[in-house]
Amino acid sequence: MYFTELQENARPEYGESYTWDVVAYNENSMLLDSSPAYSFTTEQEPPPSDGPSPGGGGEEKPIIAPLKAQSLWELVNNLINFFFIFGIVLGPLMIIYASIIMMTSAGNPDKLAKAKTIITWTVVALVIILLAKAIPAIVKGSLGG
Repeated sequence: MYFTELQENARPEYGESYTWDVVAYNENSMLLDSSPAYSFTTEQEPPPSDGPSPGGGGEEKPIIAPLKAQSLWELVNNLINFFFIFGIVLGPLMIIYASIIMMTSAGNPDKLAKAKTIITWTVVALVIILLAKAIPAIVKGSLGG
């Protein structure tokens, strides 16, 4: 069956095959372009549902949690792990950035001070990040857990 043979309001039948050609004409009815024939088969008919129509409340579907955590403690642990990895990656990048500032300062005391401040606070942040991960592990290990 050719697609052009379908009536305007007709719906294709499930599982039926259709083919169509695209042909372009200009205002003088001269052929401009045509495409090769394209075929498709409509999908199989969906199984009948016993419940109400779609969107009408029908069967209940489980809510899929966007987080992989099953509890609050697991969520907090996942957040701590995320920020730990983020800090471990960002720390060396900040030190490299400060080193570039220091090397390109050409003796400018303001740039040197800015670079030293960045390095100092980056090291402080890395120590805090490492302690935030180490202290709970030490306490948990000493309590036998």
